[in-house]
Amino acid sequence: MLEPNRADLALSLGYFASRGQPAPASSSLLQRAKFVWWTEEVEDWGVYFDALGNSTAWRQVVADVRRANGGSIGFAGHCGLGGSHVDGVRVPGTAGINFALRWRAAARFEALGLAEQYDRLVVTRTDHYYACRLDLDLIEADAAAPQLGRGRYLEGTEPNTTLHERLPQQGRYLEEKDTSSDRETLSPSTDEEANAALRRVYVPEGEDWYGINDRFIMCRGALMLSACLAMIEPIITHTAEHKAALSYSGEGYNRYLLSHFHAELHRFPRNHFLIGQPLGARVAGDSNSPLAEVTSAFSHAPSETPDEVFGLHVKYAAEYRLTLRTCFHNRDVSAFSVRRVRQ
Repeated sequence: MLEPNRADLALSLGYFASRGQPAPASSSLLQRAKFVWWTEEVEDWGVYFDALGNSTAWRQVVADVRRANGGSIGFAGHCGLGGSHVDGVRVPGTAGINFALRWRAAARFEALGLAEQYDRLVVTRTDHYYACRLDLDLIEADAAAPQLGRGRYLEGTEPNTTLHERLPQQGRYLEEKDTSSDRETLSPSTDEEANAALRRVYVPEGEDWYGINDRFIMCRGALMLSACLAMIEPIITHTAEHKAALSYSGEGYNRYLLSHFHAELHRFPRNHFLIGQPLGARVAGDSNSPLAEVTSAFSHAPSETPDEVFGLHVKYAAEYRLTLRTCFHNRDVSAFSVRRVRQ
């Protein structure tokens, strides 16, 4: 991901005050990073939303929605504010932690004037494994000229036809506005195409969970801050206006807010998947870590045995198989199995 795209690395990470910030020597990513932005891990991640909005008013609106729903908010209690406390109760899930770390990164990104120093920004996760090369220039080229076909940004020969037929159509706004006919008939000027490029965001195919996958996004221009990093800001600063969206999942927030920012969404074939330690190893290694909290049907614990291709513990089996189909499209990958932790 970094080398093929000549990219700098910035990390937005949590740490425990009692342990201090890890030394760079403890991680190859810390050694590689040009920027490292630390955020103290807390029981109530809503304190960072309090700081974002300079107010706790959002908590009251969320509490009202929670009470109206019988003491729960979101699907099975999970929503995009997971990790924050409402009415003294921790909202299940970790989506809010993700949004908090991104907002904290946005503050540093803006303070350092990085939007003027970089042409594009990718927000992703440190536990992604990239199974083959990802060329960001060609992802953008495919979006600008969809008639040339998809999949040119991955190493290898022609992409798997079956896979690409299943993917969402490019050039489609989140409001379901189909712009494909416009793209075929119009020949935009350089300025028009440049402006269009600034409205696009790029997300790989994957598990969308009633929204848009929230584990990888690429943006340019003003969307680097609004859609890639400080996405949660409208929900926190104008909570009542977005009340209807409060119960959405983290992926639901992603879809709702990309629409709010009038971003044009482009999907591309996935070439990466999440990995982690199996549940037993995490609990045995550090029972005090948030990573070791008791799992549920919605927590997606990594597989208990390594996969058959890379020897890694896979978190989302469907995205793992999509990656195999993208990177090994000339092979039959249907037989590969990922054994899950039994709930």
